[in-house]
Amino acid sequence: ERTTEEFPGGFHYHRRKNFMKEIVQGKRQPYIFHMSWTTNKDNKLKFFQQLGEWYVKHDCIGNTVEDILAGKDSSNQMSIR
Repeated sequence: ERTTEEFPGGFHYHRRKNFMKEIVQGKRQPYIFHMSWTTNKDNKLKFFQQLGEWYVKHDCIGNTVEDILAGKDSSNQMSIR
């Protein structure tokens, strides 16, 4: 049986501090974490980064798959890697 602890959200982040400590300690490994109950996109990003759960590289933001694969940035210039 799947529980909400396998699919936590912002409620867990903001209201269940001991649960969150267990995730950080590696005692729990949720399948998906949704940052609901969180005010805005900037806070959601910050909280995921603090948890070590943000996996999008800065180079990928604002770029198409084709540009990323071609090594271009959002201004269509070749980026140096």
